[in-house]
Amino acid sequence: MRPCCLLLFAMSAVAFQPPGVPASGIAGRVIDLATGEAIRGARVTLHQIPIVVGIRPSGRNLEDSFYDASQMPATRATKGPPTVLVTDEEGGFRGGFAPGRYQIWAELEGYQVAPAGLTALSLLPGEQLKGVVLKMNRLSSLRGRVLDAEGRPVAQVMVQCLRWSRWGNQAKRMLSPLQQTMTNEGGEYRCDGLAPGQYVIAVDRPPLPTMFAPGVADPARARTFDVISSAPLPSVDVRLEAPPLVTVSGKAAAGARLTLVPREPGWRFAVTRPPTALANADGSFVLKEVPAGSYLLRAALQDSSGALAIKVTAAVEGVSVPLSPAITLRGKVKNEGLRFTLIFEPPPDALGGGRSVQVDPSGRFTVPQLAREWYRLTASGLPSGYYLNPNFVDLREAQESELVLTLEEGTAEVSGKVLDAEQRPLGDVQVLAVSEQGDTVRGTVSLIDGQYRIPDLPPGDYRILPVVDVDITNPQVFERLFAAGAKITLATDAREVRHLILRQ
Repeated sequence: MRPCCLLLFAMSAVAFQPPGVPASGIAGRVIDLATGEAIRGARVTLHQIPIVVGIRPSGRNLEDSFYDASQMPATRATKGPPTVLVTDEEGGFRGGFAPGRYQIWAELEGYQVAPAGLTALSLLPGEQLKGVVLKMNRLSSLRGRVLDAEGRPVAQVMVQCLRWSRWGNQAKRMLSPLQQTMTNEGGEYRCDGLAPGQYVIAVDRPPLPTMFAPGVADPARARTFDVISSAPLPSVDVRLEAPPLVTVSGKAAAGARLTLVPREPGWRFAVTRPPTALANADGSFVLKEVPAGSYLLRAALQDSSGALAIKVTAAVEGVSVPLSPAITLRGKVKNEGLRFTLIFEPPPDALGGGRSVQVDPSGRFTVPQLAREWYRLTASGLPSGYYLNPNFVDLREAQESELVLTLEEGTAEVSGKVLDAEQRPLGDVQVLAVSEQGDTVRGTVSLIDGQYRIPDLPPGDYRILPVVDVDITNPQVFERLFAAGAKITLATDAREVRHLILRQ
């Protein structure tokens, strides 16, 4: 079997059989990833797609070998319905198909396709591709009871099941709400349809602060529960015992809105009702009913903002939160004549969100009301071969002035083959170029002869990661993949070859 693991989003095509082209076929099974057991009754869908996805192996043209358009009709985008097969008692499926490249997936209520599993395959003229394996995870549930301090059930309170995942392209962790439900008259809750992963249970019952299982208000003390496909889960009870609450007081700008959020950015979305207050005319403020923990005290007006890290163990008094006015950033990009969009991306714990601005043909741009943060800079719509220098800007101490960027020519490229342990080529394997900071910069998919190519990489240090049958949104999985990735340093205009061995 050739493993593959990148969902391709090309135009679909009818799987027709041209005259004189040898018939091809596909046979395989759908199994439970955790147990290896067959899954019967699953709908297996195959949708024909263009075989070339903007890349070509070195030294080959479209007309050569299996890229011949007359032999591989999938190189042409035409309309047509997908083919649907249903698995038998042994989880098996089979069918005859025209040569080409196919998007493939399986569906069944109560299951989810395993992340980074098989999602595309290539079929040569006359090839009878056997042993295709589609892996699925059985969705699970987290259930339990919400109890008060005396152990009595609490009805009609909101319960959230939050899952740990990566923050955007970065290796930082964050909690994302996956399911939200209410307890019944017996205080029971149930979050259904949960994919495997690590979860935290949060309960919102005013006037108490957000509480986390097993019954704490400090996010740092919350318990993480492992949800494993096909494995029974214990009941998770949450006890709502009122924690010691204190006040935080001090001064900020008059009329500023003060908000206490967990200092660790990954917990921001887990707290449903963070303590808030408005500063009085003299700037004084009081935040009431604050549980112990580490916080970022944020202050914001319409055109200014500020933040202060504090640790709360007892009442905190005399806090002063300075505010800095937002900055209007004007700039110029050297190498005039190109029109593109410049994107300012702040860190996860930023006071403000990301911004984008159009750069005119003269290279000028203006970004009003930017919060004083550091930003990663990316460009959308640049021609191939260009990259921004620098690719970040720090506005925390900046005065309003002009930012000068340069569009550099000379992006780098890495290519090679994906091979198994016996040095056989592996087609349709996802390959990622990840920066040393954990950002996924670009990705591609290996072709049927194992060749891959990732162009237009800014010079720098990277890890090249082949990905099969793993969930890279899981922070721990990503960390293991990153540590094992092939290290490479790309200079300006570099064309590096790096073969990747995929050991399963």
